[in-house]
Amino acid sequence: MLKATPGPVRDTVDIQALVRSGFGPLGGACFLLLNVTDKAAARAWLGATRPTSIADLDGGHVARIIQIAISASGLAALGVDVDAAHGFAPEYLQGMTGDPGRSQRLGDQGANAPTHWRWGAAGEPHLLVALYAEQDDLPAFRAEVEAALAPGFTIVTPLETGGTPGREPFGFVDGVSQPTLDWEGNRKPGTSADQDFTNFIASGEVLLGYPDEYGLVPDRPILGDDDLGLNGTYLVLRSLAQDVDGFWNWTKAAAGEAGSQALAEAMVGRRIDGRPLDGLPEVDVPGINQKQLNGFTYDRDGDGHICPFGGHIRRANPRTGDLPGGRRGIINALLGTLGFKGSARDDAIASTRFHRILRRGRAYGDPGGEQGLHFICLNASLGRQFEFVQGAWLANAKFAGLADEADPIVGSREPLPAGGATDHFTRPNAEGPCARFAGLPRFVTVTGGGYFLLPGLNALKLIARAKQG
Repeated sequence: MLKATPGPVRDTVDIQALVRSGFGPLGGACFLLLNVTDKAAARAWLGATRPTSIADLDGGHVARIIQIAISASGLAALGVDVDAAHGFAPEYLQGMTGDPGRSQRLGDQGANAPTHWRWGAAGEPHLLVALYAEQDDLPAFRAEVEAALAPGFTIVTPLETGGTPGREPFGFVDGVSQPTLDWEGNRKPGTSADQDFTNFIASGEVLLGYPDEYGLVPDRPILGDDDLGLNGTYLVLRSLAQDVDGFWNWTKAAAGEAGSQALAEAMVGRRIDGRPLDGLPEVDVPGINQKQLNGFTYDRDGDGHICPFGGHIRRANPRTGDLPGGRRGIINALLGTLGFKGSARDDAIASTRFHRILRRGRAYGDPGGEQGLHFICLNASLGRQFEFVQGAWLANAKFAGLADEADPIVGSREPLPAGGATDHFTRPNAEGPCARFAGLPRFVTVTGGGYFLLPGLNALKLIARAKQG
């Protein structure tokens, strides 16, 4: 790793557009999971296919978008020498299911265990080809792409999308809390500004080849003279089936018809229309462009009376700065730095800026059938970002000093290795005893997953040539 000074990201013609946008205005999307069947034909397709770049988006409306991501086994199938010594992330090389310890940390146990998955159980498919278009145009676009793919690939499974735009299947407005990349490199991570929560993150937290929040440029895949990492990012894909009827039936049984939505909102940590829970004051947060929905922190909710500590969004993004409570003068800053200010709960939650991810998923299904989310996130460090959030914050039954409750929405409900429960939820009450709920059913089931590299466009050309093979 090299120490580096932040600077602007200018090479947008080389960066796949998914880093900038989830393409929400394009209502149609399909994710094709492929395996290489003919190496030469597969490399020829890669060489002839140009994914949509950020520069293309900046140039105006793009009606059809294709994005390409490749697993470690996919690179090997294409003839690329895949080895840790070349700078590939170890998590990427091992794969999501390559280590039983990883499955345990991620909460992929019980019904979530890879042995039950529909795809990815024996390792990642070789390629993910993501297609986006207007809903009416998607079938024709998909048919053209599949015909071009046929000589070199076989389709392992197509992942369809659908549902209500802008909402996840439980009915909550989704996608309103995303970090803002510091494209211009104006921030200096680790300075006094980071004592408060900021929504800005260094470009190197997502893009390989740029300084991250530590001011370092992490290792990236470089094979000889071929830089396969620059302007790329690691992509996580997980298929999550959601028991919509089970979720709402349980909240009604637990809180009654009148209290069902309020309990559901406490479990999620946000109102169903996307607004923060009542009582969280609106504050100025650098990098927030939807203040009504996203301009809040938990600094004035230190006891979790408004948003429970176990609430899903408080776990996924605790909105903490480097100093508990933010900047409160030189003396308090010194006391906080030395550990004399703040609580044990503050110490148990890491500074958020080191663990942000960009989410790019799409819902699937319709009422009456199976519904869920094809979760996609982008990050430069699979271990420090996705795996930390999933393992230390969501799957962890002891997050923020809790004792027996993993995430109330996505938790697997499997007991801890020593036998402790994970299926509780605590809803604090400022005016009386906490409400405690036990025996939460599993509302979300993992049905597939994998780790991929979303390369820059130049790197894709190098992979297509596969000089190392």
